[in-house]
Amino acid sequence: MAGSLNKVTLIGRLGQDPEVREVGTSKVANFSIATDESYTDKSGNKVEKTEWHKIVMWNKAAENAQAFLKKGSLVYVEGKIETRSWENDSGEKRYTTEIKSFSFQMLDNKSDQNNRVEYTKETTHSNNIEAPKFDNNNTQSSFNSQYTSMESSNSNNSATKANDNDNEEDDDLPF
Repeated sequence: MAGSLNKVTLIGRLGQDPEVREVGTSKVANFSIATDESYTDKSGNKVEKTEWHKIVMWNKAAENAQAFLKKGSLVYVEGKIETRSWENDSGEKRYTTEIKSFSFQMLDNKSDQNNRVEYTKETTHSNNIEAPKFDNNNTQSSFNSQYTSMESSNSNNSATKANDNDNEEDDDLPF
């Protein structure tokens, strides 16, 4: 069918740490995220509703989820809806609907990120995975040194251009 689209965008909190397992030569991560909404009903009462979404990630996305996400993490997830079926032990056909996601973005604030880094250092040490270090001071000083060096090279170029303009005849243009 031309013109169709299967895309899901969710922002929510993880209900549990991602569960990662190997399936053949691939890795798969399973976890759920909660999204919530609130509204006022006809009686004037505030109604809050929470919806749980099953998320499935494969391979590198699964590894990243295992390394960086934990229960309570605020996350942005993109994916597509998939429904699959299977037969249980008693022969009944069962169905489940999941969000198959290939990417996510962490949305936690700085203190939550620092807590997550401590968490990943402890849990990934045995897996020999290097956990990232969120150090805003180093990032800022690196940015500042690059900006300062760009600024000084631009001011040198401006001085050279100004000297070149001194050699040209004066004109009556305002620029």
